[in-house]
Amino acid sequence: MTTPRMPTAQVQAICDALLSMSSINDGSTRSLYLDEVEGELRKRLSVSRHSEVRYDVYRIVRACSQEPRGMSILLQVIANFHPGAAAVTLAQQIYLSWLLAQLLTDVPTEVVTGAVAAVADRPLASADLPTVVEAVGWQPVGDWRVPATVALVGLVLAGLEADARPLEQWLRDAAVALQLSTADLDDLRVAAKAHWTSLRSPHQAAPVEAGGEDPDSDMRRTIIIEETTPQRSRTLIRGGVPPRNRYFTGREKQLVELDELLSAQHRASVLPEAALRGVGGVGKTQLAVEFAYRYADRYQLIWWMAAEDLSALRTSIAALGERLGLPASASLEQTVRTVLDSLSTSSLSWLLVYDNADDPHELAPLMPSSNLVGERGHVLVTSRNMAWSASAMTLDVDVFTRAESVELLLKRRPATTPDDARRLAAELGDLPLALEQAASWLLTMLSSVDEYLVDLKEHARELLGEGQPRQYRGTVLTVVSMALAAVREQNPAAAQLIQLLSFLSPDPVPMRLLWEGRRAELDEPLRTSLQERNDIARAIRQLASLGLAKADNAARHVQVHRLVQAVLREGLAEQGDESALTNARRLLAAANPGFPDDRSTWPRHADIAPHVRVAGLIHGDLDARRTAMDQLRYIYNLGDFEGCRDFAEEILAAWDQPGPDGERSGDPLTLLAMRRYADALRLLADPRAAQFGLEALERMRTSLGEEHEYTLGAANSVGADLRRIGDFAAAADLDRRNLEVHRRVLGDGHPSTLRVMNSMAIDLRLTGDFEGAYELNLEVARHAGAAAEDGTYPLVLAQEAQARDLYLLGRYADALELLDSSLPVQRSLLGAEHLTVLRATCIHIACLRKTGRLDAAVSEGAANYRLVTRRFGADHVLAAEAGMTCANAMRAAGDATQAYALAAQGHATFRAVFGERHPVTLCAAVNLGVILRARNFDREARELGAATLEAMGEALPPTHPYLLSARSAQAINLVRSHRLEQAQVLSEAILEDSRRLRGPAHPYTFYCAVNAAVDLIEVGQEARGRELLDEAAAALEALFGPDHPEVDAARGQRRIECDIETVGLT
Repeated sequence: MTTPRMPTAQVQAICDALLSMSSINDGSTRSLYLDEVEGELRKRLSVSRHSEVRYDVYRIVRACSQEPRGMSILLQVIANFHPGAAAVTLAQQIYLSWLLAQLLTDVPTEVVTGAVAAVADRPLASADLPTVVEAVGWQPVGDWRVPATVALVGLVLAGLEADARPLEQWLRDAAVALQLSTADLDDLRVAAKAHWTSLRSPHQAAPVEAGGEDPDSDMRRTIIIEETTPQRSRTLIRGGVPPRNRYFTGREKQLVELDELLSAQHRASVLPEAALRGVGGVGKTQLAVEFAYRYADRYQLIWWMAAEDLSALRTSIAALGERLGLPASASLEQTVRTVLDSLSTSSLSWLLVYDNADDPHELAPLMPSSNLVGERGHVLVTSRNMAWSASAMTLDVDVFTRAESVELLLKRRPATTPDDARRLAAELGDLPLALEQAASWLLTMLSSVDEYLVDLKEHARELLGEGQPRQYRGTVLTVVSMALAAVREQNPAAAQLIQLLSFLSPDPVPMRLLWEGRRAELDEPLRTSLQERNDIARAIRQLASLGLAKADNAARHVQVHRLVQAVLREGLAEQGDESALTNARRLLAAANPGFPDDRSTWPRHADIAPHVRVAGLIHGDLDARRTAMDQLRYIYNLGDFEGCRDFAEEILAAWDQPGPDGERSGDPLTLLAMRRYADALRLLADPRAAQFGLEALERMRTSLGEEHEYTLGAANSVGADLRRIGDFAAAADLDRRNLEVHRRVLGDGHPSTLRVMNSMAIDLRLTGDFEGAYELNLEVARHAGAAAEDGTYPLVLAQEAQARDLYLLGRYADALELLDSSLPVQRSLLGAEHLTVLRATCIHIACLRKTGRLDAAVSEGAANYRLVTRRFGADHVLAAEAGMTCANAMRAAGDATQAYALAAQGHATFRAVFGERHPVTLCAAVNLGVILRARNFDREARELGAATLEAMGEALPPTHPYLLSARSAQAINLVRSHRLEQAQVLSEAILEDSRRLRGPAHPYTFYCAVNAAVDLIEVGQEARGRELLDEAAAALEALFGPDHPEVDAARGQRRIECDIETVGLT
């Protein structure tokens, strides 16, 4: 693809906009932007960098402009770092305006002119497209609700008949740049289509045939056809075709597909035959009617027949014979056969429509068998019966898309707002019949959408039984009621099944869920029917054939529309019949696999998840409530902590009610729900976690006893809360006692015991015993590996903890190797945005940095930070941890400016969540000081360092390695304030302490040796300093290799910072 060259004026204008941003003046920031662009394009750009900022920016912008989508990507990259910046928005508008002018050169002039006239606030006479685009501008005009230029493109797309992918891409790019929602674009497309429709002449129906009916002046049963084929007979025969629906909406793709189906076979082959199949009310008949009108010029004969009554169908075929001038026989059967055979040899082109057919085998004798001689004959069948897929090419007709629903509602009731139309469509499940009924109700009752929705919730059967549209045979209520009566007569078990399904989600229900729940104590004959897979399949086929459900045999799903469910549920409620609801709850409880901590059960829990609230499991019996609790734990394990919190609140509101005497509930499941609630709050950084966690533990101790499994688990959670407030000693004491009880009661290999061992390892880590933490996590991994196959959830968690310990022990390459094998498994098990995975990725980034792979660390750090903030928000503790990890990598790579922004934000978050003097906040302050020195803000670094060292001395034991990092920072601050003798004394003491506490072979001990050596040299102890420096440099080279940044620093006689990774400290 050749990209047109952007004029210098536009390039310069974009540069001017970007240069107004202070961050663009930093060379490393510009390099980061360029790296991101090259990563997206997957190629290196040819950019000759310049030391002068303005020229460098110009060259980067020019290089990006010469790549397909290069400029769009560059501006979006900058926008990601500076969301909402006016300068970026201006640059994007300049680029989008230029690009649009290029794209419009291929658009017919009349389309552009018509679109411009609809959005411009004044007449535009210029034929120069860039001038026109500039004049249209970016301000909203009239009722379009989007910038005028965006509305212009929407109108152009609606006015074009041909494919316009570049303009569609432009629209998507503009939506991202201007932060427009999908709903905004949907509204634009609907409004643009309506605009063109209003400008074009509507289809005019012909006068009725002599003796025919005229039920409506603008909707007629006959069609006028202009004869354009000289050799074709001008005889036109029409019969029974319903009036055209002037509000017909959408279905363009289905009309084309239907045409292709009917045209697919050759002239001498078996009769082309197509069936429209779908549940009641989706608009099968309306689609067939529109097809008959839209393609009427192809057929000299169109004959429409109601096919549900075979006797009436035979009469319709005989009437066709009369119109064809065929002699009638004494036998109606023979007359029908004569008519059908005659079509096989007719010179006419014809279309027969069999509307609302049922069994294809019963209908087969009443359909033409071949078309060996005639020009072309087509048979079109509409049916709810799935069996047609075996005997005809089938086009499945589903509910409307949301955009089609909105379009229909706006056509039928223009006063409806797009937002109201979307809400109404969502509640009605986009079912065309229900949408038509709703529009009729709103028009006749002068009701608001809000009032309608309230009535729909409270009186669904009443509302869905009124306002029959003239194009349909009945209402939603009559369609469902008649089908239910039929299925009750034919298969009582299927009737019970559809009622059970009405209390499940309207989303597709896996058929395996019905099989898994077959052991439930259900009502007969449903219980017996579920014992055989063939009986289940037969019942579902019967429901589908009557339009009550939609079956997907390939995916093995069955689905019931939400309005069908509403009609069935309300009918049962009016009768006081709770049997179907009870059956649904029992089925779900029987299908519940339990053990939500075992990932092998997750697919079955996923099957149950959509139905928990619909079936009201929290209001059911004990088995139903247990199923609800398993779902709560499953949601937590998925990493959906918001969902876990919300569901736990619902459970507690229903269950945690005081007794008759005001006593608090001691129900085990209620107290477990409270503990799960606290766990979710903790991981969402909600300060209420400690309150609910402690309350759950105290009530469990009172009601269940100290050694109950629920009590032991709650104690582990309270230990985490103690760590979060900085009371490490209390947390370690609680965890130690809890682990003893776990081992005695549950055993060493129990999953709950392993979780407490992990907590004990965190306690050891926080007291500085990294080796002890590592040994304990090795034990956890041994138990987890023995209990299950490699790659299970407990094992990968243990491996992640080991990697963290290896990092703290200075074994960076070992930690990196472990994570390289473990992280892909974690992502596969939990997903890329799970909290556990994102934290493990932080350690991976730190290991990349420590092993000298700085570019990879920065790239992965930035990507991980974006994932974290997108998933949890910028104020979450994990965002602070990920930001600090990325900042450490950026600083090491030379980008102290960007590093400072992330580190300062992370430090502020830690301070807000944990307090000024919490060890995590103090560790972040150490890192912030490192970055301040890298930016030559020595005074600020010195003040921060002194305060941090004092507070850390009070918060941590004197033997803690983190205290050594703070002291190292203090020594460097002394050097930079020219107090060399004091720095030398301190750095030598730090070296001795590091050898004792970290070990003589720890990388940080070598860093301390480098720093002490440089201090010795600078205070005049050259020989001693050189010897120590050479030893440290050689040790670092042996550890990392000759090309490592820290080796280079040692060889260059430069001091090395001892930063701290804050991830996982709580």
